[in-house]
Amino acid sequence: MRNLSIFLVPCLLLACNKGGITPFDSGSETIIEDATDVRTACEERAAELVTETFVVEFPAIAGGCEWGVDGNLEQAQGVLTARVEQFETLALDNVVICDMAFDFSGEGGVEQRIIYDDNFIFVFNGVVLAGSYRPWVDALPADGIYRLYDWGSIAGMENLFDSVPTYCLGEDSALAECDIPPPETQGPISLNFDLSITSELSYRAIDQDVVEFGFIATGDNDPSVDCAHQAFSFQVEVPYLPTF
Repeated sequence: MRNLSIFLVPCLLLACNKGGITPFDSGSETIIEDATDVRTACEERAAELVTETFVVEFPAIAGGCEWGVDGNLEQAQGVLTARVEQFETLALDNVVICDMAFDFSGEGGVEQRIIYDDNFIFVFNGVVLAGSYRPWVDALPADGIYRLYDWGSIAGMENLFDSVPTYCLGEDSALAECDIPPPETQGPISLNFDLSITSELSYRAIDQDVVEFGFIATGDNDPSVDCAHQAFSFQVEVPYLPTF
């Protein structure tokens, strides 16, 4: 088990053709057709790697959903009615990302703790990586083993408050380890995914021109605390290959 490692090749930023992607100069023989090819390219061009560290931050939300706005429903007890979405995009253009080392420890290396209300969903380029309420994730559109975040697919579902299982991509197959505290309870949060999942997951973003994380907080009917969470942040160390 290791921290989330991602190999991305945004098609809109590279040279795409029928036989795959040629991400380097026009004379390059490197053609990327799947995640394995990305890994091979990164290994063969290891001497060209550039490494940057990014901080992804989702600022705290004090509480209060915008009910009845932008697809949110009106307030209703025990029903998933509203959400607040936050997205953070990494400033990475024209590169082949070879790895991502995630650090979820807090400032000064102290364990990061978080509290949220009522629940949350954490996504990467639309794919759900983790969530505090598994029944909702299971109801989202499926694409292979992945679940794709789509608010309209889960709005109006039941919102229980006792002993609801969490979701972590790959955990059922022992390919991930996630620590997610229950709602309204301050506790540690950490996410670790096996390379076998993340390398395939990343190649699925081949036709996307962003590297984007999202944190979605939800609520049912309490204007004082719903759709709230403490600040959530992590560092991402990214070695990549410049393409031009």
